[in-house]
Amino acid sequence: MNTSCLTPVLRSTLLKSSLAPLLLAALIPQQATAASGYYQPAVNAVACSDVFTDGDCWSTGAAPGAGESAYFNNGLSYNLSFTAPASFGTAKVYNDTVTWLLNGNTVTLTDYLYAGTGNIGNVGNLTLSGGTVSNSVGWIGSSSNTTGTITVGNAAWNNSSNVIVGSYGTGTLNINNGGAVTSNYGLLATYGGSSGTATVNNGGSWNTVSGLYVGGNNANPGGTGGLTVHTGGSVDVGTELKAWGGGTINLFGGTIITADFNSSLGTFNHTGGILTVDGGSYSDGAADMVVNGTNFPRLELINGAEANYASGDAVVGDDETGVLHITTSSSATNVNGRVGWQKDSSGTVRVRDASSKWTNTSSLTIGSSGTGVLEIDNGGQVESGGAVYLGRYDNAGTEDDGDGTVTVSGSDSKLYTTGSGSINIGYAGDGALTVEAGGVVESAGNTYIGRGGSGAGTATVTGANSTLSSASTLFVGYSGSGILDIESGGAAQVLMAAS
Repeated sequence: MNTSCLTPVLRSTLLKSSLAPLLLAALIPQQATAASGYYQPAVNAVACSDVFTDGDCWSTGAAPGAGESAYFNNGLSYNLSFTAPASFGTAKVYNDTVTWLLNGNTVTLTDYLYAGTGNIGNVGNLTLSGGTVSNSVGWIGSSSNTTGTITVGNAAWNNSSNVIVGSYGTGTLNINNGGAVTSNYGLLATYGGSSGTATVNNGGSWNTVSGLYVGGNNANPGGTGGLTVHTGGSVDVGTELKAWGGGTINLFGGTIITADFNSSLGTFNHTGGILTVDGGSYSDGAADMVVNGTNFPRLELINGAEANYASGDAVVGDDETGVLHITTSSSATNVNGRVGWQKDSSGTVRVRDASSKWTNTSSLTIGSSGTGVLEIDNGGQVESGGAVYLGRYDNAGTEDDGDGTVTVSGSDSKLYTTGSGSINIGYAGDGALTVEAGGVVESAGNTYIGRGGSGAGTATVTGANSTLSSASTLFVGYSGSGILDIESGGAAQVLMAAS
């Protein structure tokens, strides 16, 4: 508009009205545009409320939004509260110790979550509490000479891709107090020179869709890795749990479930808790398959799983305690079976379900100098290529002789020897055999009930189609004391009987 022809008053009025919006905009504070930024609670300490959405806490004046990154690099310890769901790109905890108080909310990262990255010497610690965090890859100790820790307690951490603990640096993952972690792969100490450890306990869980590798990755060895599971912790691995040469798996309590277990190059310490191998193979790399520890460690082979120790023994309860379950069409093969081997030890083996089998190519001892129990039921089978001993030794000078108990129960359930292997119930210790509900026990040689002078044996055969048979001779009280009780349709079959 040409105002030169207007009166001064009118011209002044129009100019004021056109400037009014500009003046008003200058007076009203404008909301900052979100962008990648550094969280800086100490820079504006008075105004910063330690809430994620508070722009006064961010270097850009606003919390990061979609596709933008959040950086934590103050060298401080503090809490960051999420009072509503949040979504942004990447989070990097460079050199802070920060707790994300999620308050029941979900924080969604479209990219990565880092703890311990960037410059040499950075130490980044992140605790997730009270909600859910989702991202693609989780990196802990990703850069050389950095240290990172992520602790998940009473929270869920969902990784659509992998969790990498100690890529080139040092990483630690703690899962406890109901914390739950999910990922595709889990990698502990991925590359040479790195260190990565994960500890799961007290209601914590880690589930991987694919493999979990300790001291390397799915193809190659790496650094020094450790996985430790305590009482109340659980680890569920979709494919393979493997310890490379620098890897150690500690199962002190809780549970590990995996399709395949392989620690043949690494170290496996199993003193308590349950390791379940579901449908794959079990190999710990030792000459013998040993299940032995202070707190009743249990190895379970299920759904067609296999443990092949064709050149070694199976020892369940060597000098402490141990449990072995072979069920649902699974199998174990070894030379000698030793259950409750040394004095004061205790071992239990259960073989259950059709097509489940334990093959001992040489001998089988249940309760050598300790206490041994063997349960065969629901169609399970146990074979010994040589003698079977129930209560093998007399612990001289003590009241605690070897004590072996075997129960064979159910149709198609069977304990048998091949070659000329004998069955000795109370060889020099105490032995008890129960055959019931259609179970079968067959000796390819002699059967002794109370064989040695200090041996005491009892055999009970009860129920229709329950059978104790001997291809040679059945001795009841050979040099020791023996009792044979046949009742309720049970049968004993022998070629020649002696007593």
